[in-house]
Amino acid sequence: MASNSTFHANDFDDGTKIKLAVLKQDFVGWLGNWCQAEYISQINVFDFFAGSGQDGSGEDGSPLVFIKVLEYFKPRFVNGGIQVVLYLNDIDKRKIEALESLMSKREYDFFKTIISNEPFQDCFERLKPVLEGDSTANFVFMDQFGIKDVSISVLEYFSGLARTDILFFISSSFAKRFADSPEFSKYHDISRREFIGFDHNETHRAVLNYFRSVIPTNRPYYLAPFSLKKPKSSNIYGLIHGSGHLRGLEVFLKAAWDIDTTTGEANFPIDGDEDFQDQLPLLDSFSKPTKVDRFEKKLKELILSKELQTNRDVYEFTLKSGLLPTKHARPKFEDMKKNGDIPKQRVGFGTKAIKNNTRIILNHE
Repeated sequence: MASNSTFHANDFDDGTKIKLAVLKQDFVGWLGNWCQAEYISQINVFDFFAGSGQDGSGEDGSPLVFIKVLEYFKPRFVNGGIQVVLYLNDIDKRKIEALESLMSKREYDFFKTIISNEPFQDCFERLKPVLEGDSTANFVFMDQFGIKDVSISVLEYFSGLARTDILFFISSSFAKRFADSPEFSKYHDISRREFIGFDHNETHRAVLNYFRSVIPTNRPYYLAPFSLKKPKSSNIYGLIHGSGHLRGLEVFLKAAWDIDTTTGEANFPIDGDEDFQDQLPLLDSFSKPTKVDRFEKKLKELILSKELQTNRDVYEFTLKSGLLPTKHARPKFEDMKKNGDIPKQRVGFGTKAIKNNTRIILNHE
């Protein structure tokens, strides 16, 4: 999260470690989906800001995170006849030299690695034909420094690609601070108005809303955030995951909830001080509703009003709300049956809900 070329000579801070943990979990889930798809013959992994591969004490950076996950899935690639190509790029020549030295000490016989030393935009344009290939699935990681490289045009391009998930980093506090400056407007058409109504901790949520607003409305594309804070800093950074498939969105949210079990979207208390509620009298009326509480209330309202009529409706609404169908929607549905809000019925909210539109029955039917 620094802009100087000696960044990876230092040890990763806690924020960077969380970022890499989210990346790993997300990639594991994504790869688990695509490596068993019969119509996929090649998997491409793009790390456009790869760095030197590890930090000053030898901890894995994103290139080694990708490689170790690929090694775990080697039997599936070999048995399925799937080709795998890992593209590693960085504009910093010294980092690429360090990465090449690191990679030269390792041998991999089941995937190909292509390393380049180019500005992001040049590398991105050169690899577009690969991204647009038939029978391929792409995972793209863009760990930019700041805000300028992942522009609206770049996001719009990726939102139009089939079988492609992206995960990108953005300095959201920087976006808020310089939103109305001419320099910033070269890359993003965001203004400080976008942040009205959002607390400081929610800065990354505001940036996410901005990105959602620029995706063409006729294109199904799903974005989800994970906010980050560096130790002893008030600045907000974050990751944004993009996918054209609900399943891709679910994979990312599972990774996020594994790391943040309270809100599934931050490495800090994004909705306020977790100790606040403990300092209040033990009265239900003083309890601060959590993200899950608010979701459960809304879910019940939408089911009873028939705005959500099938398990697929619930599946999609849950994921768009940043929660998990089996972890959060199913228990509330079972609770509604137990309390007599709806009659007993067998309805599943797992991945099969995408294809299986099971209608939800209400008491008055």
